[in-house]
Amino acid sequence: MLCIGCIRDGTYNYNRAWNGAFYSAYLFNKSLEESEIKSFIRKYIDPEYLLPSEIPTPDCYYDFSLGSNEDENRETIVDQSGNDNDAKAYNFAWSGMSGYGGYGTDFNSWNNTTGGEC
Repeated sequence: MLCIGCIRDGTYNYNRAWNGAFYSAYLFNKSLEESEIKSFIRKYIDPEYLLPSEIPTPDCYYDFSLGSNEDENRETIVDQSGNDNDAKAYNFAWSGMSGYGGYGTDFNSWNNTTGGEC
């Protein structure tokens, strides 16, 4: 069953409206190989499309939400890219706003009160 524009509510009722946008869908009568998908997307949608395997990875990627000021090895900022380019943190107080954590406020939840674009 194909259902577009509604949400299944845990039963077999498809009567709840979906609050979202749906721009296009492509249905094929067979499973496509990765090269066929790429060819189709590049021809009909985006000529510069890259498959996930083609997207270059960064030399290093640090996620400061994964550590804690209480960690025994808190000075080592682990490289999440898989390239083992760990960083060393110097001159941190490891308390308050220094080190991991920091802001207790979720700035993404703030409303735009200026009336302009964010």
